[in-house]
Amino acid sequence: MNIYVVRHGETEYNRRKVYFGWSDICLNETGRKQCITLKEELTYVKFDEIWASPSIRTMETAKIITRGQALKIEDRFRELNFGEWEGLHYLTIEKQYPVEWKAWGDDWQHYCLPGGESFMDFYERVKNAWNELKSQVVRQKEIKNVLLTVHGGTLKVITLLEKKLPLKAYWQIKFPLATYDIFKIE
Repeated sequence: MNIYVVRHGETEYNRRKVYFGWSDICLNETGRKQCITLKEELTYVKFDEIWASPSIRTMETAKIITRGQALKIEDRFRELNFGEWEGLHYLTIEKQYPVEWKAWGDDWQHYCLPGGESFMDFYERVKNAWNELKSQVVRQKEIKNVLLTVHGGTLKVITLLEKKLPLKAYWQIKFPLATYDIFKIE
């Protein structure tokens, strides 16, 4: 069984290069075009189940790729919650939150972002959701292909888990917008 994990298409916040995890931002025109291209690339795949985080941008991505097939929503696949840093560029954060910015840089795994969450809380949340999804779909023998549309950070955590990489590898993993990886689940 294959799980195709897709990063959503471009939004205005991506274009502006600001932090946004839980902010509900829709795809922009470029993002919609990226998803149409991705739909054409994946046209040969029949998805038996479609999953997404509850963010508008991931649900839009899934609907474009699958021509509106029914979605199952899982809250725990949301991006990292950046709290008070949502919608801010890193240079603005560094200037307005110098103490917090340094604390995050010194201990990015455990530091809880102001009004948000720590990386480890995010990691555990995604890990639990991913393990439950795998367990749930693998029991259903008729399921061959699953589509999961998520966020860059979420996809990177899933990659860490599936490839058994150390946490520090998180920063080296790159998934451009509207790209995907395929995870074969036995």
